[in-house]
Amino acid sequence: MSEVLLSICIPTYNREDRVRERVDRILKGCDSNKIEVVVSDNASTDNTEEILSGIKDRRFRYFRNENNLGIGGNVLRIVER
Repeated sequence: MSEVLLSICIPTYNREDRVRERVDRILKGCDSNKIEVVVSDNASTDNTEEILSGIKDRRFRYFRNENNLGIGGNVLRIVER
């Protein structure tokens, strides 16, 4: 991917009903290759991982925490990434 100028970070936990729609809306709304959408899944117990695995846009990145870090820990982790 070319140089990223904007990273849109989405920390999530058990939001299978919302997160895919949010990611799709961002990716469809911006045709620039200078953005990325990064989701940090905080060890969700629902189908978040399966739902997001269907996104095949190179501007999208998905990470899953092995353990729930709490909201603060998940936000810090996504900023690190």
